[in-house]
Amino acid sequence: MSVNWLTGKIPESICRLPKLQVLLHYNNSLGGEIPGEVPQNLGQSSSMVVLDLSENNLRGPLPAEACKGGQLPYLLVFQNMFSGNLPDSYTKCESVLRFGVSYNLLEGSMPQGLLSLPHTSLIDLAYNNFTAPLPITIEYPRNWSQLYVQGNWISGVIPPSISRASNLIKLDLSNNLLSAPIPSET
Repeated sequence: MSVNWLTGKIPESICRLPKLQVLLHYNNSLGGEIPGEVPQNLGQSSSMVVLDLSENNLRGPLPAEACKGGQLPYLLVFQNMFSGNLPDSYTKCESVLRFGVSYNLLEGSMPQGLLSLPHTSLIDLAYNNFTAPLPITIEYPRNWSQLYVQGNWISGVIPPSISRASNLIKLDLSNNLLSAPIPSET
């Protein structure tokens, strides 16, 4: 249902479809009385493998239960107006390959472990209001091909483990408050 003029809320009944594997609602005008509130049970389908709600007017917190089914390789919600913190439950999304929440109003720190998900190749946290330093210990950076955290308020140092990201093609840490030397290869 992507690239249409869909409006209104995402019906909770869609989120309860037991065999739903792909939910693509990107590039619409989803809104509603409370503009685009995302049902909290979204992503609880154990068979869901793609959740893409990007480029809408969705507001409120990100659904904490998006990875409850445990198998959600693609979680993409960029260019909305989601606010609040990233749910700690996202650190349990071990099957995530692509995680994109850029261009929202998210704030605070990244949950410890989000940057250490074992299979993730793309992490896009750009253009939010994250303030805490990047985690110093990142366990699985070798799987990353793309890491975007530009346009936040992240302070501190660049974690030395980033130098072990042997598959990294694109890294953007610009427009933050990072300091200290760039880590060398270890």
